[in-house]
Amino acid sequence: MTGSDMPSGYSRDPRLYFTVRVPTLEREWMLQPPNGGWPDITPELFKPLGKTIEVVELLAHMPYICIPGRDKPWAPHQTWPVITRNTRLIDFHDERVSKALRKATQEEKHLRSRYLEYIQQPLLDLPPWVVCLTTGMVHGDYLLLDTSDGTVTRYMVVDSSHDPDYAQGDPRSWRNECSKRTMPVREYFLMIRIDIDALLWIPWIHDKAPDVMFPGDSPGEAAYLKALYTKHGWLWPDTFDREACRRALIDWDEAGSDYRKCQIQMLTAE
Repeated sequence: MTGSDMPSGYSRDPRLYFTVRVPTLEREWMLQPPNGGWPDITPELFKPLGKTIEVVELLAHMPYICIPGRDKPWAPHQTWPVITRNTRLIDFHDERVSKALRKATQEEKHLRSRYLEYIQQPLLDLPPWVVCLTTGMVHGDYLLLDTSDGTVTRYMVVDSSHDPDYAQGDPRSWRNECSKRTMPVREYFLMIRIDIDALLWIPWIHDKAPDVMFPGDSPGEAAYLKALYTKHGWLWPDTFDREACRRALIDWDEAGSDYRKCQIQMLTAE
């Protein structure tokens, strides 16, 4: 199985975008599956999650991004990349996930392991052909991939207002619990790419870790970061100085708060 014929219309292209275009991530952090898929991702190992063979095959043939130096036992998701605010792409290849699955039993309604709670949405009763691609914690998105039609639906714990779209008994009725609309998986990742290219989501370094800022959360700092990206040619991908931009983002993260405040004030005063 290759990136062009992966099931459900999913490919490695979205993850390539993050490691090639986004300066906060390194291309060598993306791990490519070997021929035949990741050997640890098998129907037997993932049996406690109750997923279909197609789901397991998809997970076994995905590339994953693992951020080095962020391996914290109490927060395994810290090694997974942020794509929008509080939304991280799950690394199903993570050996900590494999170890937790080996200890799990299929009888558990929801797997409450320290690691497994990050790879499923325990508040929803999802069918076997649906799998979480991201962990959203409280304020981010759980991106739910339906392998029966190649679509994704976003679920947010804090945003549960919705009107039912599907009748009881419809195999898609689980989507009634989600307030975000369903769309093809490629459309979702294209939307993310467009938003990042337009800096509606701003990749930055925060506390020495790659992150993504929503400009409305910190308008002054967002304005400075946008100017920084523009200075290094972000709007022109062919000439964008990715490495220089990355160094500048690291310098900004390491600068003292007084310096950052001064720079923001100078920018906003212009």
